[in-house]
Amino acid sequence: MGVLVNNDGFTLRGHAVLWSTVRAIVTYKHDLFTHDEICLAFKVSGDSWVEVSEDEPGFQSLVDAVARRYSTAPPDWFRAVMLPPFATNYRVLWAAA
Repeated sequence: MGVLVNNDGFTLRGHAVLWSTVRAIVTYKHDLFTHDEICLAFKVSGDSWVEVSEDEPGFQSLVDAVARRYSTAPPDWFRAVMLPPFATNYRVLWAAA
């Protein structure tokens, strides 16, 4: 099923995340030995995090929605987290003031 994005937020595996509850967005990579997996993670109300892998169907739609909604996120973040390979490259893309 993957990620389903709408005007109010997104749904991942039946878990709905409203944009209004997002407190921070970060990106990083998991080193999976033979390849890397780029992820977006959303801190929502409280200390809960929702992680979305680039391997999830609909990931690009989520990336596009983040770019539209959070215009202060660096436009080149995907490339910045991608290189160098096998490094975590943790980056904060957006955080509530």
